[in-house]
Parts: sequence; C-alpha cells; structure tokens
Amino acid sequence: MNFKNLKLGTRLLIAFLLVGLIPFSFIAYLSLSSSSKAIQNQAFNQLEAVREIKKDQISSYFTTIENQMITFAQNRLTADVIFKLKDNLEEFTFENNIDETNLPRLRQELLSFYERDFGPAYSKNSSGKPIDAERLVNSLDEESVALQYYYLKENPNPLGEKHILIEASDLSSFSRNHRDYHPSFKTYSEKFGFQDILLIDADSGMVVYSVSKDIDFAANLNSDVFKDSHIARVFNTVIASPKAGSVFFEDFSVYLPSFNEPIALIGAPVFDGEELIGVSVFKLNLNSLNQIMLKRDGMGQTGETYLVGPDMLMRSDSFLMPENYSARASFKNPDASKINSAAIPRALKGKTGKQVIKNYKGDPVLSAFTPISVFDLNWALVADISKKEAFSAVERLKYITLVVCFVGIVLIVLTAFLVTRTITAPIREVVTGLAEISEGEGDLTMRLAVRGKDEIADLATKFNSFMEKLHVMISDISSGIITLSDASTSLNSISSEMTEGTERTLGNSNTVAAATEEMSSNMNSVSAAMEQSS
Repeated sequence: MNFKNLKLGTRLLIAFLLVGLIPFSFIAYLSLSSSSKAIQNQAFNQLEAVREIKKDQISSYFTTIENQMITFAQNRLTADVIFKLKDNLEEFTFENNIDETNLPRLRQELLSFYERDFGPAYSKNSSGKPIDAERLVNSLDEESVALQYYYLKENPNPLGEKHILIEASDLSSFSRNHRDYHPSFKTYSEKFGFQDILLIDADSGMVVYSVSKDIDFAANLNSDVFKDSHIARVFNTVIASPKAGSVFFEDFSVYLPSFNEPIALIGAPVFDGEELIGVSVFKLNLNSLNQIMLKRDGMGQTGETYLVGPDMLMRSDSFLMPENYSARASFKNPDASKINSAAIPRALKGKTGKQVIKNYKGDPVLSAFTPISVFDLNWALVADISKKEAFSAVERLKYITLVVCFVGIVLIVLTAFLVTRTITAPIREVVTGLAEISEGEGDLTMRLAVRGKDEIADLATKFNSFMEKLHVMISDISSGIITLSDASTSLNSISSEMTEGTERTLGNSNTVAAATEEMSSNMNSVSAAMEQSS
C-alpha cells in the first residue's frame, strides 16, 4: 500500500498518530524505566542502610562484651573470689561431714536429679536424645559431687532458676563466701544479659563458681566429659597464652550443661599480680543478638536481617521461618538448616555487596550482605526483603503507566481524528462544491460555504471571489457577443445590398460592354470607310 495513494484524511490521521504516539510511548518507557531503576536503587539503599546499622550494633555489642570481660577479669574482686572459693573447696567435704560412708548416697541422689530433672529438659532440646547421667555423675570427684548436691539437687528452685539460691543449707565457709559474692555477680550477669558467669581455677581446671548453677558448676574441665567441650577449649586457650587484657572467643555451639542450647563463650585470664590464678568466662546466649537482629523498623512485611556463621548455621533467628531457621533449630538439625543462599559464601569470604538472589526459602529477594568480624571469626550479616514487596511500587507504577498510556492513546486517537476531520471536512466541502460546479450546467452563481478564518476558509473566499470575477467576465463577454451578433446582422444586410448593387453594376457593365463592342464595330466601319476615302 502506497502512502501517497491514501486519502488526505487517512494520511493526516496516520501522521498525527505517529507524531503523538511515538514520543508518548518513548517518554512513558523512559519514565517507567528510570522510575523502576530509582525504586530498585532506593530499595537496595534502604537494605544497605539497615545492614550497616545492624553491623554497627553487632560490632558494638561484642566490643562492649570484650570491654566488660577485660574489666571483670582485671577486677580485684574477681581474683579474691577465685582465691577464697578455691581454698573453701578443699574444706567443703570436711565442713559438711562428707566421707566415704555417705558420699555414695549423695552421688546416687545427684544421679536421680540428673535423670529426673535435668535429663528430660536435655532430651526435649536434643530431639529426644537421652542423657548419659551415670557418665556425667561418675566424672565428678568428691568435692564436685558435694557442691552439686547442695547447689543443684538440694536447691529448692526449679531448673533455669537455680541462680536464685544465695546460700546453700550447709555449714561451709564456701557457702558463706558464696552468700557475700553471689548477689553482685548475679546482678552483673542479669544486667548485661549473660546466661552465666564462670570462674575456673587455673591449676585444677575446676569451675569454682557459676551464677546459673548448671551442671558445669564444680565440674573439672579436664575430665572425660568436658575435655572436648568448647568451654574446655576456651580455658585451655587462655591457659596456653595468658596475657593481661586478652580475650578469647569460642563461637556458638550446642552446650550440654545448657540443655544442648547453642552457647558462645568468651574468656579472659585472671591474674594476681603476675601470677595466673584462674579464667573468667561469660556464657552468651542468642537473646541479645536476636534483640538486635529482630528489630525490623522500616523493613516492611518480608524484610529481615540475620547472622550466619562460618559453619553456614544461623547465629540469629529468622523472622520469616523461625521454626526451621532459628539459631536453635540450626544447631538442633544442622544438616537440614544450613543456609545455602548465594550471599552467604561471598560474605564469609569478606565481600560486601547487593544482588537479587533466592533466599533460604527459595524465594527471590533483594539481598544486601557484608562480613562482620566477631573477634577472630568472620560471620555473614544479611539483610533481605522479598522482591515482590520491594518492587510492589514498580508494579503499581507499571499499572498506572499502562492506564495513563491507554488513556493517552485514546485521547491522542480522538484528538487526531477530530483535528483530521476539522481539516478534511472543509476540504471535502470545497471538493463537493467544485464537483457540483464542474458537473452542473455551469451555474456561475454558486458559491462555497465559508466557515472560520483558517486557510480552508481563505481558499473558499478566494475561490468565491474568483467565481464572482469570472461571473462578471462571462456576463461582459455575453453582452459583447450579443452586440457583435447585432452588428453581424447589420453587416449581413449591408452585404446583401452590396451584392444586389454589384449585380446591377454587373448588368450595366455588360450593357456598356455590348455598346462598346458595337461602338468598336462602328469605329472599324468608320476606319474602313476613311481608309477607303483616303
């Protein structure tokens, strides 16, 4: 189809549509593209801001704990407690009249405490795994059995609240000193959110004091039960390289005395002058980390931040799926709860970035990740938000843009149609008028309608003016033709008269010729007579 062969109205309509729709579509595309990119950047920027805030909070949390541990370990009171309680332990069995005759009874009653009280709580957090109570109790020496009997078995407070006991119901100097020091340490532990504070004798490896009174209280870390535990690793690390002001961290791991809950430990050496006398240890649970990471201000409905350790297990609870991806669930069932999103390996390798990935649920998310140093370890800190939620504004913008485009296209089409009709209608009237003039009887009095003051109206006015002049001209020509016809008639009459005169003249001429001929004959006769006369 040749564009030139189309009618003017069609060509104008196509031209108007092209001129209107192409720029409109281009502007709509650019606006949508730039707006979508801006919204995406805003979402990532918000995630990065939240990520950095959480990173600062976590770093500040561990820095605070480090400073608290250094202050606690270097406090003279801490050294005094280790000195006094260590000495008191040597007299504890004697002061309570514990010997070989009644020790088996205490051990048996302590075993019943392990089986009936501690065992069920342990199994509940260990997927039903039973505790080897006999092995635990048999690993305790006389002093340990006696201390645990009075501070665990005979403690009237339930599990998890054994720290309430200020003084055991015995007559030992250990209990009297415990009465003096325990309230301060308990308050310190509660105020700063530690699950427990332990004091360990540097020489024997025995836990001489515990705020919480779990089953590691009075235990020997060199025994078969504890020698491979992470509290023993902290103790041995501190003992191996004791230095004032140094702090050693053991990452979260399940810890038997805490009912197999994930526990992290931080330890520091305790000196008396230059002599190493013990190790102080803080037990860290997940509550403080979760308090930081589960604050979701500005994170919408699906936004969350979480921590992942080098073992790919959670160090804080998931907001979206805590039943499977909390820190406790991760350590309880590590094979099924490892985080395998693309962000974690990159963050653990020390990289900071942002990208659209699939999270641990397999859902597409916007993710901003960064490494975070926890003492000498690298953890991954991740801030995620659902791609659907993050781009909901983009989807709304697309919908609005489509509606605007549809309305705009309709308006452009209507405008193009109206403008085209405004232009072509007068032209069609002119064409119709000219057709009537050309196909009619030559009525020069017909005129084109004049509407408005545009070029088409000007054309009709000029054409009407031309027709007026043509009419006058034709009228003048018609009058001249009539005059010429009258003159022609007169000339015709004169011509007839001249013809008749000519005919008469011709008759006369013939008469004269005959007379002349006769005269010539007579002259010849006269000439002959004169010649004869001569």
